Amino acid sequence: MDNPKHLVCYIDLLGFKEILNSEIEEAKNRIKDMLPSNTLAGMMASYGVDFFAVSDGILFYRAVPADLQREQALTILRNFLLILQIYQKDLLIKGILMRGGLTFGEFQTITNRVGLVDVKNFLGKAMVKAYKMESEFATYPRIIVDHSVLLEKPFEFNNMQSIEKALNELLMFRPVVPIIGVEVNFESGDYLTIDYLKNISLPDFEDICARMFAVFNKLQPPDVRKKIDWCVSYLMYSVLSKRTSSQSSEKIIEIGDKFGFRLSDT
Repeated sequence: MDNPKHLVCYIDLLGFKEILNSEIEEAKNRIKDMLPSNTLAGMMASYGVDFFAVSDGILFYRAVPADLQREQALTILRNFLLILQIYQKDLLIKGILMRGGLTFGEFQTITNRVGLVDVKNFLGKAMVKAYKMESEFATYPRIIVDHSVLLEKPFEFNNMQSIEKALNELLMFRPVVPIIGVEVNFESGDYLTIDYLKNISLPDFEDICARMFAVFNKLQPPDVRKKIDWCVSYLMYSVLSKRTSSQSSEKIIEIGDKFGFRLSDT
């Protein structure tokens, strides 16, 4: 039987190396905090999504059998995206920034018995591509989605616009806001992004700003601080987009000012 293609998402925690080099206990706490919550773990079990971690490298994966009907494949894709959206938000509320790449393609889990030990290996083009997307193209705290693979079976979208429209329509009956947006980057191609910030509440926003401020002051490397600035600025835009009253908007700006964060044009 042929090995089915998989949805594969590789995720990396940002700033972990600096924490590991200076505060081993804090690094251990980060490892605990990056584990899925009990609620999310239950969803993953229900949706057939697997999770594997080595240090701060995280792998989410889910097989998509080739003989599925398109509607069944789209349901698997929707559930996979929802899990990643929830996971990103959960980590952000804990003050943890992460970045990832999601693709679809060849992937295998191979387990070999060596004496009394089971040795597990992961291999496949999809894992290599997901890692490359995370490390070279995602840049900021977000998960980017390789749209080109969604044009093939069993998903069979027609083009970028149809992917965005169809996925958002697919997600609308769930109690969440649409989570797919298109980002155009001419240097690295067109990518979809999973929007995990638009359903952040005002109390969560203030708590996240406080946590980001604490992380900002701990981590000195400029590239990490730049990523924190981007994330908070994006978060401010996202939270502002939900508010219509000037009073609410002023409160958001005030919270950002309190911790030294400003809206940027990045």
